Amino acid sequence: AWGNRYSINGQISEPGFDGQTVYLRALDIDEIFDSSVAVNGKFSFNGKVSEPRMAVIDVSDLEKEIGCHSILVLEPGKIFIDLATDSLSGSPLNDQLFGFMYNDVQMKEYAREMETSYHDYVDAQTPEKRSAAAAKYHQAETKAKAQKVNLSRIIYSRNLDNVLGAHALFMMVENDGISFDSLDHLLANAKPAIANYTPLRDARTRIFHLNNTSQGKKYTDLQGINFATGRKTNLSNLIKDGQITVLDFWASWCPPCRKAISESLVPIYNKYKDKGVNIIGIDVDDEIAKHKQAVKDLNITYPQLIDTTSNATSLYAIQNIPLVILIDKDGTILARDLPIEDIEQAIVDALKENDNK
Repeated sequence: AWGNRYSINGQISEPGFDGQTVYLRALDIDEIFDSSVAVNGKFSFNGKVSEPRMAVIDVSDLEKEIGCHSILVLEPGKIFIDLATDSLSGSPLNDQLFGFMYNDVQMKEYAREMETSYHDYVDAQTPEKRSAAAAKYHQAETKAKAQKVNLSRIIYSRNLDNVLGAHALFMMVENDGISFDSLDHLLANAKPAIANYTPLRDARTRIFHLNNTSQGKKYTDLQGINFATGRKTNLSNLIKDGQITVLDFWASWCPPCRKAISESLVPIYNKYKDKGVNIIGIDVDDEIAKHKQAVKDLNITYPQLIDTTSNATSLYAIQNIPLVILIDKDGTILARDLPIEDIEQAIVDALKENDNK
């Protein structure tokens, strides 16, 4: 009856969104399919789609600090969605997505636990209470990730030939629920709707590089501009033979990066530079002038490599900065994504280990 036509009746069961523009976007690429204005908490979209697509509907107002969004499958049929509650129904793939993922009792419980512990963290009056709230949040988040992997696995197994299966497999990757080798094997034998899903292919590349730069692997060389000389050079030219090396991936506009440098990395460098330890800053996203000002402001005296091509971001699968990697004197990665507070102890342990060899 619907052919290739879809109709989306939407609502936002929260106040404050009237007059706001609601967007229907592709989830796999940066493309806006349609837009609508919310009136009395309702909006609608109508159109055609040649094959199912993963999409997202979102609305936000930065000044009011409000916003919500929901992921859905854009497929023929009459679809209902509530952006505030993630209620979704009316077409076969969306009924699956809602039934398994959005309406799962365990997921709702973990979401409540995370929300409660987040508010407890914000309201905490002592470091102990703050720490306890953070621990509870982390526990609930870990359980939620595991449950999301379980649900995604079920959805994937039932949708081996369509885009919902691709999205489910992507969710498994994003929640650390599948190894690179397993993903690679699945993609090699998958139907086109899954094998050609852009986020999944990008995720495959990312976890390949994540694998390649994990503990126990040799560091990956990369090219950039040596801040000291202004000339192109390789990371390997800045790494000194026989020294333990700390790689700090950062940028001048990143407050946590600056804090880590001023409070930890600069003092650590001054303390250990004559004891066989080198630090190399790798600026992943900056203008030379801004980098230069930051080096001056933060009193950085250790070598700096400026990446002008985003190679470092892809080769080291960087999603957040600062990212700190510890490399042994033979080039082996000892630790990846080291918490700032653990860097010095990791250096001490590595020096001790090398003394015992």
